[in-house]
Formats: sequence, structure tokens, C-alpha cells
Amino acid sequence: MTQDCWGSATNHFISRWFADAILRGIEVGCITHKDLHHGTDEMIWQKLNNHDDKIITKKMNMAIHAPKHFSMVTPEKADQILKCKFRGIDPWLTAPYG
Repeated sequence: MTQDCWGSATNHFISRWFADAILRGIEVGCITHKDLHHGTDEMIWQKLNNHDDKIITKKMNMAIHAPKHFSMVTPEKADQILKCKFRGIDPWLTAPYG
């Protein structure tokens, strides 16, 4: 995958807002330990997307429509600055063998 997906601001915010919805879902009893360990992604998504808790609804809406909920600006105008740690493998680097 490229920086356009894994390293993008959109990916960061979708992941954050969906994680917030999951945590809230656990807090209010919408999602159980069993759901997380034995359920499917689709099941969790549907439970959260159909729940009437205001926080869950807001976070799911933000995740679904992420580009409407943030914009990229210069650091001076930013409310939040994302600092991500790069993790990658150089495919051209090989370890010497014996």
C-alpha cells in the first residue's frame, strides 16, 4: 500500500473515529467481548451504524464521510498536527548470507 492509503490523513481519521465508536459501543453495551472475538467486521459495523447513541452516531458519520470533517491546512492554521511514525521495508536491501 502507498502513503495515499496507510499514511494519509483520511486513513488516520477514519481509523480514529471508528475506534472511538467501537470504544463507545463497548461502554454502552452495544458491543460485547463475544462480538469482538467471535463476530464479524460486518456485524460490528451494523451494530454501530444502527445504534441510537449520539456519540456512536456522530463518530460513525464522521468515519463514513471523513473528507467532510477535516481539511489539510498549513501548520500555523491547524487545530491538530498529526505526527506519524514511518514503518517500512526497503525491498532492495538484502541481508548477506554466509
